[in-house]
Amino acid sequence: MVKNMKKMKNSFLSNRTGASYAISAVVITASTIALVLVASTFAYQTLDQQRGKSEFNLIQKSLLNFDDAIRDVAWSLEGSRYTRFIMDYGQLNLFPGSSLNLNITVTVNDAVVTEKNYQTGNIQYSIPTQYITFGQREPFYVLGDNRTVVTEGTESLGRILVAQESGWVTADLNYRVRAIETSSINVDSDVVSYVNIWVIKMKIDSYSEYVGDLDLTARAGSLKTDPSVVYTVENPSVNDNCRIHVDFGNQSHEESLTLTGNKVVFNFIVSEVEITP
Repeated sequence: MVKNMKKMKNSFLSNRTGASYAISAVVITASTIALVLVASTFAYQTLDQQRGKSEFNLIQKSLLNFDDAIRDVAWSLEGSRYTRFIMDYGQLNLFPGSSLNLNITVTVNDAVVTEKNYQTGNIQYSIPTQYITFGQREPFYVLGDNRTVVTEGTESLGRILVAQESGWVTADLNYRVRAIETSSINVDSDVVSYVNIWVIKMKIDSYSEYVGDLDLTARAGSLKTDPSVVYTVENPSVNDNCRIHVDFGNQSHEESLTLTGNKVVFNFIVSEVEITP
């Protein structure tokens, strides 16, 4: 009887040991699965962030290429160019031709000579900050700067502004104004200065947004010169100042030109470029 009791005790201890091993195995397996899931989730997030950042860098290059396309067709009477955009994490937004107001005010010696108003479209790429973030960095320009009017022929009219707000990182492409005194000639007894003001308008019919692969086309629409404005400068001198003030969206800037004549002709040369997917 005693011998049987010992066998029963040994059998009971053996069962407990086996159960402990089984429970340990389950715990270890569950822990391993949990760690693998956590690690794989983190790995996927990291991979998505890397891909999102890579896409954003490629989109900036695509916007630069599209700016080249617009400049190629803007001052020609016909022609078109397209640029490929590839978007898996972000989207491309096309805003209609009435989305941005471009107001130009020309003054000579503080007298308002003429005012012009144009409307233009806007191209924007946006991607959630879960894929890319710039922290507390201020908005910055990949192309151009915050001036809305330039006076050098070598400066780009295109601007690409990168900004981060409300859970999105965006890159916007739009166009500012160029103003240059192109010549000064003698006409009878007058010295006439010619000032050309170049404007690019993006014609986009309606708002739309795209993901995936897209061939965006820039097509020459119209090229015209608005009725020229002739202004007679009172008491001309070498200090005569012509100011070109441009309000564009919520930005403003002003540049000055020194006129060399007692008359000035302002030519507004406006190119409308059609943007279509």
